[in-house]
Amino acid sequence: MAAEQHTLAEKPFRFLFRYRNIGEADAAKWKVYTQVAKLDPIEYRENARSNYGEKLINWLKSHSQTVSEKTFEVPNPQDFREHSIELPLEGLPIGTYVIFTGSDAKLSMNKDVVSYAIVTVTDLALITRSINDGETVLKVVSRDSGKPVAQARVELLSLVYNRNSRSNDYKLEQTLTTDKNGVAVWKGQAQNYRGYMVDVYHGEDKLITAGNVYGRSNREDIRWNDQTHFFLDRAIYRPGQTIHFKGIMLSSNGKEVKTLTDKNTTVKLFDANGQEVSSLSLKSNGFGTFSGTFIAPTGGLNGYIRIGNESGSHSFRMEEYKRPKFEVKVDQPKEQYRVNDTVSVSGTAISYSGVPLDGAEVKYRVTRTARFPYPWLCWGWFPQSQPKQVAFGTATTDASGVFQIEFEAQPDPLIKATYKPVFSYQIEVDVTDQSGEMQTGNTSVSVGYHALNIDIDIPAIIERYDLARYNVSATNLSGEPQAAEVSVDVWKLKPNDRILRKRMWQTPDQFYLSEIDHKRMFRNEPYKNEGDYQTWERDRNMFHAVLKTATDKDVSLAPLNGLGQGYYMVELTAKDAFGTEVVQKAYYCLTEKDAKLPPYFTTAWFHTLKDTYEPGEMLELLVGSSYAFVDFKIEIEVKDKGFQTNKIIYTKEISCTGTQQKLEIPVTEEWRGNAQIHITAVRNNELLSWSKTVSVPYTNKQLDVKLETFRKEMAPDDAEEWTVSIKDKNGKPAKAEFLTTMYDASLDVLAANNWGLSPTISSTPATTGIPTPLAKPKPRYGTAIG
Repeated sequence: MAAEQHTLAEKPFRFLFRYRNIGEADAAKWKVYTQVAKLDPIEYRENARSNYGEKLINWLKSHSQTVSEKTFEVPNPQDFREHSIELPLEGLPIGTYVIFTGSDAKLSMNKDVVSYAIVTVTDLALITRSINDGETVLKVVSRDSGKPVAQARVELLSLVYNRNSRSNDYKLEQTLTTDKNGVAVWKGQAQNYRGYMVDVYHGEDKLITAGNVYGRSNREDIRWNDQTHFFLDRAIYRPGQTIHFKGIMLSSNGKEVKTLTDKNTTVKLFDANGQEVSSLSLKSNGFGTFSGTFIAPTGGLNGYIRIGNESGSHSFRMEEYKRPKFEVKVDQPKEQYRVNDTVSVSGTAISYSGVPLDGAEVKYRVTRTARFPYPWLCWGWFPQSQPKQVAFGTATTDASGVFQIEFEAQPDPLIKATYKPVFSYQIEVDVTDQSGEMQTGNTSVSVGYHALNIDIDIPAIIERYDLARYNVSATNLSGEPQAAEVSVDVWKLKPNDRILRKRMWQTPDQFYLSEIDHKRMFRNEPYKNEGDYQTWERDRNMFHAVLKTATDKDVSLAPLNGLGQGYYMVELTAKDAFGTEVVQKAYYCLTEKDAKLPPYFTTAWFHTLKDTYEPGEMLELLVGSSYAFVDFKIEIEVKDKGFQTNKIIYTKEISCTGTQQKLEIPVTEEWRGNAQIHITAVRNNELLSWSKTVSVPYTNKQLDVKLETFRKEMAPDDAEEWTVSIKDKNGKPAKAEFLTTMYDASLDVLAANNWGLSPTISSTPATTGIPTPLAKPKPRYGTAIG
């Protein structure tokens, strides 16, 4: 069983009961016995650390007082499989309770299995945030309304080893009291690295083990850290070859980056054993770069060697490799195929000098896997399909270096066609030339019970007046473009008429209450999947168009910008080459930034009108709720000096009274490197927590690099001059240094040489900068969740 860890006083609640074969096989109903008993939460915390399993259940039975008993009758599906059902219980007074369930009337573990869950009935909730100077803000709010709770007592406890009892005992370290805003501040010490446990008390209400706080300071010792990045002309060398390298020296404090110019450095070469082989004394130029060469060591062990200086290093391979003479490419089929068809795949084997390989031996193997691109056909449950080799064989290249592979696209007979699976056939090819050299190639071919895939590239949320043209594509299942006639229909969906909390476990497959009784008893809880907009009924068809992908690439939905807010479904329909109808669905939420209400009934609604901003622009943030009142706290976090340090630069608290509000926040240079928006609130025993990364890139540092003259093909010994244009973001010539190299591209088969340099550090949410949520772990047997 699983139950919410915290519930509200005197309000009915549900628990999830999982069962299988708990009664007579031919009975239409099976009985489930439930007992609710009150216990002392502090005693339970003490004993839960040393007891577990049957021993803990016996302790719970002997140290709790029964307050109610109830017998349920659950359906017998008569299929011997595991099922789940939500069972209702009446509201309880404030306190901590244990709920026992079993199929034996006496709940005896001698006759059957007994499950239990611990539930605390309380109106208290704790939200914590650690800030950069080591302080922790503890805010106590009402679990029902989200309003702050003043004069709440917050106790911080530690575990201290007791030599006499040889166990850890709880020790009260500090007591805090919340102010009128429900806030108490704890100034932690660095030595409190193990943290304190937090208990909260207010009147008769108490929340035991509400959370944890840690005394580690989050502020770094800000200093400039030097780092050198190395670039090589290839990723693999033979012993004795010349290693050409270039380096750039940078220094950063986590927020700012600068080059180190005119700085002396010693670059060393180390062999595969880590022993120094050679060194060079170099000096960085006006751009912070230096360059040089080494000779790859000979007579020693091959493997990974490296170059490095006092602030950076780079490893690469040294081997007595054999340069590949040819490459193998396997093409994607352009045709449409269905399961059980014979699929034909072609490939080529060509030397790097452009000469085809004639008469080369080809060995191939085909492995099948499955995927399910239409989730509404499975509703979260997907059949299992194990990888299986379905074909293998040999072929020979012709005078053009071309080879052909044919195999039967066998489906998995254990998967029903009604799920519309797509089978991916992974083709792996080994080609051996007359000298014995072998090279490999691979591709993947997708085949299903239908042969066409259609899609529309549309955002999930669209502002009402931003409806535009959206790309519509038709491909075979391997992604190759196809000509098709696609019908586009847009349906308005009938919204859910209730504010629903998010279900904290999977939707049950059996139901104890009727839908009417459930709505009457649990107004804000989902019955089935009505909280998922993809299950909502269609209302009206608002748009219809037909386009041919051979000539039309997109469809305009701008005529729909006069419609109201809410969810819409875009339905695409077409026929594949065999006449099979193919349907694809996409959904978008239409919003209006100046609307007074959220676009649908919801506990909380958050949306930024854009994802990317530049300093000087105004961030527009929509915040709303369908409840009569909800208090929201909005915080914006950006990168601070220090590699692991962020800071809060914007804080605002607003109240929504069943409305939507638009906030306009100026974007400044301080936002460069991204910003994190955090929004939190508590309402109806649910934490409303939302975080979003807003991109504010370092466009002020970007350069526009163009090759103005470039010849794609050159013969050996040809002389060619390339002209490179480098301009800043304003289009003016930039004073810059340009690094480029030419190398043997065939070596990429052995080791690809990839360059990368990211001198600026983008902001990511700091672990100490996100409020502690009301715990929602995954449900499991014998415990509670909340």
